[in-house]
Amino acid sequence: MPGYSNYQDAGALRYRRRRTIPGRLIWLLVLLVLLVGLGWGVYSFIKANPLDNSLQVKVLRAGEAWVPLGSGIVSMDGYTMSALDDQGIVLWNLTLPLTGTLQVSADHQLIGIHNQQSFALINPSGDLLYYQDFPTGIERFQTGSTMVALQSQDADGRFIQVYKNDATAVETLRFPLRRILDYGFYQGDQLWVLLMDDNAVSPSCRVSTYNPGVSLTGMIFVPNQLVYKVLVTAQKEVVAIGSQSVVCYDAVGKRQEELSITGWTIQDAWVNGADIWLLLAQSKEYEDFSILRSIRLTAKTAKNTTEVYYDISDEILTLPVAAHKIRGSINGNRLYILNEGGLDVMKGKKLEQSLPMDRAADMFINMDRRLLYIPYTGGVARMGLPK
Repeated sequence: MPGYSNYQDAGALRYRRRRTIPGRLIWLLVLLVLLVGLGWGVYSFIKANPLDNSLQVKVLRAGEAWVPLGSGIVSMDGYTMSALDDQGIVLWNLTLPLTGTLQVSADHQLIGIHNQQSFALINPSGDLLYYQDFPTGIERFQTGSTMVALQSQDADGRFIQVYKNDATAVETLRFPLRRILDYGFYQGDQLWVLLMDDNAVSPSCRVSTYNPGVSLTGMIFVPNQLVYKVLVTAQKEVVAIGSQSVVCYDAVGKRQEELSITGWTIQDAWVNGADIWLLLAQSKEYEDFSILRSIRLTAKTAKNTTEVYYDISDEILTLPVAAHKIRGSINGNRLYILNEGGLDVMKGKKLEQSLPMDRAADMFINMDRRLLYIPYTGGVARMGLPK
């Protein structure tokens, strides 16, 4: 009978549903447990292997000249100087008393601006400390924490003049028969000067260190090669990076270590406390490269002495894409690589992140190596770097 048959079918369907629904609940519970386990595994992996998610580009408006200052920048637009914070907000503007072609430099405590005949000092709050003419001309200008040093030339030759930030003349340094290649401040207001002997048969350089206005604190000779860069560690060891080798000296000028770098071009070099990290490219300068040499010198103290020696790590890295500029993080655990496609981040030998952007010729890292700056269309691309 059709009614009876339909009744039986309906009962069978209810029976099957009673059996099926609890079964589905069990499978749903199993799936939920698996998803929770997978989520916990992903969370644990990311926590143990954090990605470099801080490379979010913030484009700051910049004029024709700019330098990093703190977490932002100081920018020049004509004869107006502006300080911008890390979000691009203008903190202050200052109309400068200088004209002509201007160049700017900055330390944490002092901003210097100069043309060929004059200079001015400004504090980080935007206050003009003083303005001064320099009749013999300004060839180069560097700022320390409370001092500035400018290079000039008169009838007696080239010299470096040091001033305090209140316009007091501190010292005039002259170097007969030697050419000033470079100079700079370290550890606040300590000064190093790189010189080349004009009368030597083969290139020979000298690095002199000063406590300006007090004394000469060290003198180091680097024979038979040109020195391109000078670093000073927290323990006042001097590192001279030359055309043939990297030479490390202690604070009294004793040679501690020497590494050959013939055939390699320095890309980046810095100190982190007493440790030194060097990045070199196997190519001519300004050409793209794909082979990188990473040299780390970790300072150690000999047992029962205060003598410092270096544990050396010398490694060859092959980059995934040919690069034209490279910089490193403060502790050396990441590389920031500019190439045709943009910016790549490597952690060890692993490509960690890629950031597409227009090709840039160079990039800069602030004094503490916590921020990366790349010249960008319409301004400066600023990126925070992880520790």
